[in-house]
Amino acid sequence: MTIKTFLRKFESKAEIEDIAGIVLDVASYKNFVPHVSTSRIISQNGNEIIAELVISFLNFKVPYTSKITFDISEKEAIINVTEHGSNTFKKLYNKWKILKADKEIIIDFEVEFELSNKMLNFLASASLGLVADTILEAFIKRTQKILN
Repeated sequence: MTIKTFLRKFESKAEIEDIAGIVLDVASYKNFVPHVSTSRIISQNGNEIIAELVISFLNFKVPYTSKITFDISEKEAIINVTEHGSNTFKKLYNKWKILKADKEIIIDFEVEFELSNKMLNFLASASLGLVADTILEAFIKRTQKILN
């Protein structure tokens, strides 16, 4: 599977570290990210987080554990997410790159995945664009609600 990239720009007074903080607040995902029914941080050590999520999609519940690493500066935030010790994904990689230009926030969101379950993989792959747009929109709304 190739990496798909989704780019979003929106106006915000927020700083890069504020936006990154919302992306890194994995424990709150169940409250604002569609289809996330469970989200919790298992551990955090420096710039590394191990988190558990359950995605509820149609009649399926897809649990997985991810490893999140991050680097935040005044110019940009880079957040990488990979599968960590679960059998749900054959491959999971996504990258958030957050930049600020004047009053505009730019989010560059890359996704690459392959689910172990072939039927779920087919369904998820077919709707990846819609899912990514929905995820990005949820984070933008959360940012605007909390920070603007």
